[in-house]
Amino acid sequence: MGNPFSKGGFFTKLVEAVPGGGFITAPFHALHGNMEEATKAAMKAVTSSISVLPVPGVSTVISNLTKDAMKELLKPPRTGGPPINGRLRSAVDAADEAKKAGDNEKAARIIVEEGRRCVADNAKALSAEAGGRRRVRSFHGTYLRGTPDDRADFVPVPREWECWYIEDWKGKVALKAIHSPGRFLRAYGNGHVGVAPHHPNDCEEELWTPLQNDDESWSFLNIHGKWLSANRDGSITTVEKCQEWECFRLETW
Repeated sequence: MGNPFSKGGFFTKLVEAVPGGGFITAPFHALHGNMEEATKAAMKAVTSSISVLPVPGVSTVISNLTKDAMKELLKPPRTGGPPINGRLRSAVDAADEAKKAGDNEKAARIIVEEGRRCVADNAKALSAEAGGRRRVRSFHGTYLRGTPDDRADFVPVPREWECWYIEDWKGKVALKAIHSPGRFLRAYGNGHVGVAPHHPNDCEEELWTPLQNDDESWSFLNIHGKWLSANRDGSITTVEKCQEWECFRLETW
């Protein structure tokens, strides 16, 4: 069966499949050299509700974490994010005390809630960095295009319709096409991606959570917990897993 806490292990997949689970499995990814996977797990979790403990098994996971491992969980996903500050240290201390008292569920809740705040803080820094006049180049070397008839796809040569304004929404971004009146890249629940003539204030499906990968490429997570993806044939969709086709380069125009 292999290591249940590895990148593709059963327990990792089980915990990540529920709201907030990525915060719990992130330390295990980190300990096995999968730092980028740990970041993606945490970023996906931040889009979900974690007002309750994800699954009964999460408290068991927390019981096996050392204090150092809990600190690793709350570190910023990439250099330049918020540092480990007094608030985060206090959360780790409180979780450690709860563990010593035998209350692993309380420890798990403290770490999950503080983890969400930590990742959200880092997301705000990333959304500001991603913003500006951008072209979005896919892994295949094609460019994201928005058409006046509200279609989106990827094309080989960047021209006017491949120019976007990425707007910073304090932890999320909106990709605004160059056309007037304003149209924004929208992700539907069924995986379809298009351009819609709504303002993001009126449509959450037009907001994306940005993640900068270890190779300086970017990935974008929608409110449905799926990643923006460019297919080899130029079509566009959203998918569950973030791999090569879900990584993009942002070029200034």
